[in-house]
Amino acid sequence: MLNAASAAAPGWVELTADVAPVEHCTVTGQEARLAAIARDAISLLAGPRRAQLRACQGPGCIQFFVKDHPRREWCSAGCGNRARAARHYRRVRDGAGEGEG
Repeated sequence: MLNAASAAAPGWVELTADVAPVEHCTVTGQEARLAAIARDAISLLAGPRRAQLRACQGPGCIQFFVKDHPRREWCSAGCGNRARAARHYRRVRDGAGEGEG
């Protein structure tokens, strides 16, 4: 499916006078956007950063990210905050029963 989406929009890159690459595509609209996403996904899955691709460790998160820092475990700051909050509330809940009795 990824390869088919990528092949649906034949395109080329043109180098302009100010040395800026400009992408051209023979189709427009949704097919062109889908082809661009597919091309980027293929380059990520087959490229040198493939080994750094990780699943987010945030509670309930299903996204992936490129681990560009040794301590990074989440796809975003929001997922990191949710994971830290969940860890805090779990500690408070588990420790709340201590000392009672």
